[in-house]
Amino acid sequence: EGNSAAWLVSHVAFQEGAELVCVDTFAGGHEHVTCPTYSRELENVEARCRRNLALAAAADGGRGHVCIIKDTTEHALRKMCEQEPPQQFHVIYIDASHLWHDVLQVCV
Repeated sequence: EGNSAAWLVSHVAFQEGAELVCVDTFAGGHEHVTCPTYSRELENVEARCRRNLALAAAADGGRGHVCIIKDTTEHALRKMCEQEPPQQFHVIYIDASHLWHDVLQVCV
């Protein structure tokens, strides 16, 4: 629901014009699909994420920009690297799948 990203916006000193890029499918992971309670909660997770990040950015005074990309991490990173010039980052924080093969795929 954007809580990690909202914390970064609220607690990390953003310079004017800084950008925080969040990538999420909003489809949930294995643990969400197999549990009926989690499956119902996923229905509004994207809207809650966007609301939480908008509130955090507004509280920060709007110095930075939050960009949300609805896609898989692998696909979004590939597209960012193919841009001319390729998108560059100072920090990359991955809060994604908890399955080892998913994490390995994103990191490689």
